[in-house]
Amino acid sequence: MPRAKSLSSSNTGPLISAFQCGRIDLLKHYFETIYIPESELEEFRRHGADETIRQLTSEGFVVSVFF
Repeated sequence: MPRAKSLSSSNTGPLISAFQCGRIDLLKHYFETIYIPESELEEFRRHGADETIRQLTSEGFVVSVFF
């Protein structure tokens, strides 16, 4: 029986690490949605993950929220 996926909130660390090693698929395997603070979006740009985070946001996998 497949395990239910979780919702998560995160800073940029785990997402950037998954991006850098090419394993976003692992996050998608375990999590349904990841919520990140809107203020963290700039950090993705600094790490060259701007396009990736845009794609994940358009898919609804990553949701930025204002705190």
